[in-house]
Amino acid sequence: MVGHALSVIRAEADVARSTASDKDELLRSLADIEERAGGALEEVQQLVRTLRADEVGYSGAPSLPELLTAARVSGLEVEADVEIPALSAATQAVVSRVVQEALSNVVRHSDASSCSVTAEVDAGATAGSDRGILTVRVDDNGTGLPAHQAPGAGLTGMRERVEAIGGTLSVSGLPQGGTRVLARLPLQVES
Repeated sequence: MVGHALSVIRAEADVARSTASDKDELLRSLADIEERAGGALEEVQQLVRTLRADEVGYSGAPSLPELLTAARVSGLEVEADVEIPALSAATQAVVSRVVQEALSNVVRHSDASSCSVTAEVDAGATAGSDRGILTVRVDDNGTGLPAHQAPGAGLTGMRERVEAIGGTLSVSGLPQGGTRVLARLPLQVES
């Protein structure tokens, strides 16, 4: 919705610039542009609030579908392949927060037009056991990681959450441009 609204704003500005024959017509066009821009801004602000919400503990973690929808509302093209079993509350909360922070970073910092989110159990893991690894990956086609930039609070928090349940987290640039966030978590499924 935001992407569409911004496209309409751009088109209206172009039309207003090239066709407004008098001051009143130009003012009406600018008022319409202002109204659409305000609506788009409210949607982006809601997206950022959704993606950055960080309630204490495991309760309140947004679901993956909610996070994917929020990212799509921002105009980001999101491809998702998420196939995971019912997880323990701790693992589910970490998965949610990793995806939340990664998508928030894509929207706020990467200048990406698309990203992919995958979550899958590595071969050999079976439901009802505590064996195996859950891999969560978020790749984007944005500008990539700035050289020599220290990780911010979001990446540090993500790493701490992952390590708290015995997992690992890496954040790296992709050869074709963009960034990859990769979390590998010990599989702990609901019994």
